[in-house]
Parts: sequence; C-alpha cells; structure tokens
Amino acid sequence: MALVYVHCPECQSIDVVQCTIFLIQYSDKGRLPAVKQQIVDMTLNGSGVRDIVRVLGGSLATVIKVIKKKRQASSK
Repeated sequence: MALVYVHCPECQSIDVVQCTIFLIQYSDKGRLPAVKQQIVDMTLNGSGVRDIVRVLGGSLATVIKVIKKKRQASSK
C-alpha cells in the first residue's frame, strides 16, 4: 500500500476531505468529462446507445445516464 499526499488545488491543504473533493485517476472512464462530451456528440450525430458503448467502451447504464442528464439540462 502506498501513501500519496494530495494537495487541494484551491487552498493547498493536504486535508482534502475537509476541502474540495476531486479524483486523481478515474477508475470508470465513462465518467471523464471528455468521454461524457463524446457521448453527447455521438448521440447528436445519430449513434445509438449500443454503438456508443461499443466504441467508447463504457457501460450501458453510464451512457444512458449521461444522455438523460443532458436532456434534462437542455429542457430547462
């Protein structure tokens, strides 16, 4: 097991639990902002959900969740 001290980008504190929460590495690539944008772009270009999953390698649930959130945000 390794111990890595992470400094908050805002206040430089090592107590990140009390400060801004952020990730060093995403374990689920479908949650990366760039991948979320690719999901939206592919949807707008007519790709189906299963096509997006196959091309980007994410999960079906993540792709559907991203599309639903984008739809809700755009309808407001």
